[in-house]
Amino acid sequence: MALEDTNKVDGIAYSDERRTLTMLLTDAWSWDDELWHLTLLQDKLNAYASFINGGQWSRAFPGANPSSFVFDIKFMHPITENCAKLLSSLADMYNDKGLGIKFEVSTGEE
Repeated sequence: MALEDTNKVDGIAYSDERRTLTMLLTDAWSWDDELWHLTLLQDKLNAYASFINGGQWSRAFPGANPSSFVFDIKFMHPITENCAKLLSSLADMYNDKGLGIKFEVSTGEE
């Protein structure tokens, strides 16, 4: 999926053992237009949070009982300082809303 496909989940998996629902987000865009990139990233992550908050995940995994949610973000390129700030801000906001979403981030430099 592309980053601009904000209404599509790139990948999703549920672990019964860990009771964790993981949502994959792949980001292959460069940071040449950082503002545009950050806006798309924020839109996609907010759509993912709405998917969690609205309970839509339960249609994909009926009977699942997750105790945690993970957004596994795979960046092709090293993230910028502003991207790191955005991710931190969104994580705080989601947790303030009681969504319990954790971020796992990997970049092209790893």
